[in-house]
Amino acid sequence: MTPTCEWRKRVRERADREWRELSLDVIDELACHLADLYATALADGAREAEARVTTLEALNAASFLWKGARASSTSAQAGG
Repeated sequence: MTPTCEWRKRVRERADREWRELSLDVIDELACHLADLYATALADGAREAEARVTTLEALNAASFLWKGARASSTSAQAGG
């Protein structure tokens, strides 16, 4: 089984690839979500390798642009 600490590492790596700095709380929350996805895939009958691929696909499909989008939205509202 893949421990949550590995998912934390994967989240950090993904954020680094997009030049995003995430707080430890956000990293932990995302890692826990990935661990849940992995556990669900296993419970649904997936083999470990399949569950891992499914979870990594979910991480890779996620966008970390929301952090920048939120800042842009706030700036636009402040500027009128």
